[in-house]
Amino acid sequence: DWIIVSNPRGGEGLNLAATGIYLNAEQVAPGELFETPFYGKDCFATYAISEGYYILGVMLKEEALFSRDMMATLTIFMEIITFGILFVLTFYLVRKLVVDNVHTANHVLRKISGGDLDVEIQPYKIAEFDELATDINTTVSTLKGYIAEAAARIDKDLKLAKEIQAGALPSIFPP
Repeated sequence: DWIIVSNPRGGEGLNLAATGIYLNAEQVAPGELFETPFYGKDCFATYAISEGYYILGVMLKEEALFSRDMMATLTIFMEIITFGILFVLTFYLVRKLVVDNVHTANHVLRKISGGDLDVEIQPYKIAEFDELATDINTTVSTLKGYIAEAAARIDKDLKLAKEIQAGALPSIFPP
């Protein structure tokens, strides 16, 4: 008859409605969670039927949700830390593997552009940069060859011009 038999707050012999709980057993099945007020506070409740008695379990909503909220806060905190660490590692790896190699290649290219053709780019551990270094070194080597050929051609032309000029000058002088 919805009379309270046992309650930690007292109230034995009172109707269940005195706690604020109204249980409609036709709408809520045993073991199903439902929301209800309990002494003026929002609660979650469930019930079971045993030997003709309705046994109600009631828990304050704020207590039930505290664990959920604490776990959500902890999860967010851990995600922020994890993504922060991943960002730092990614930044470091990109800087170490890409940016530093680009700066090194640019430094060597500035020297080459300045006329220092004796400088060479050292091989890299990364295939793309190693290929770039090989191509730059090959280009510089080819350029050195062209410069050497041009210098030889200029020397040959100067020698020929010298011979032509020397041939045009009189070689026999009167006494």
